Amino acid sequence: MAATSRQHIYQAIGNVSSQIPNYIGQEPPDDYCNKIQQAISFADTMIANTNIANANTFTDAHKADIYKSKMAGKYIPVPAQHPVGTNIDIPDRFRAWLRHKYHELTVGTRQASLTKLTQEKFLPIDTLETYKERIRLLLLQTPNNNADALAILWNHLPDELFSRMESTVPADIDAFFTNLKNIWLKRQPSTFTYNGNRNSPIIISNSSPTSYQPHDLKNEKRAMDHLESIAMRLEYSDNASRNPDALENFIEDELYARLGHANYNLRKEPFG
Repeated sequence: MAATSRQHIYQAIGNVSSQIPNYIGQEPPDDYCNKIQQAISFADTMIANTNIANANTFTDAHKADIYKSKMAGKYIPVPAQHPVGTNIDIPDRFRAWLRHKYHELTVGTRQASLTKLTQEKFLPIDTLETYKERIRLLLLQTPNNNADALAILWNHLPDELFSRMESTVPADIDAFFTNLKNIWLKRQPSTFTYNGNRNSPIIISNSSPTSYQPHDLKNEKRAMDHLESIAMRLEYSDNASRNPDALENFIEDELYARLGHANYNLRKEPFG
């Protein structure tokens, strides 16, 4: 009787858990275990009633077996104990083992990928697609909310994209790529400068670069004040960056939004 009831419970849980892919390290252990726990919870009432009718028909050890049955790839076989002397016979002990195994298998790979990630940039020869495809390969083992990886991605951007990304503040890696796509499609930069190196930009437009000339400080300050004044008249935030690129990009974006594509391009044409 108990065996038959137990089999019915396994089948009920299996109908739900079968929709969850077997685990090969595709997501953090706790996220995956929560999905299995959710599948088991659908049978909570059935389990409780069965155990009342016949004690210990379906125990935590049986639940742990369901977790074990979902392992695949480098995560099988699941050992009988972890650590030595502690049986993996309840869900919490299974979680502890899976966290250990995941760390063992992925952290070294992830650190190597993050090291490679620090050597990348969004290059002048890149399109949004080539950059994303190259970088996503280095992020396969990295959680979406990994703050270190997100900080590295910010550092990939040329200043012309960085200053525009600042206004969107992406919260995670997926948001970073979504915001970058929107920024890129709205207006692609004509020059690529990195980390404030304004003296030698990489030019990707058809026009010839002009050599850098020292500026009179007074004239430079007047120009900066004028740029800030225009931005403020367009409702630029008092607390926002006063970086000249940030001001220029804000003004460009506002004029584009207010004038529309045709009028914006018309206004940019030189008089004559």
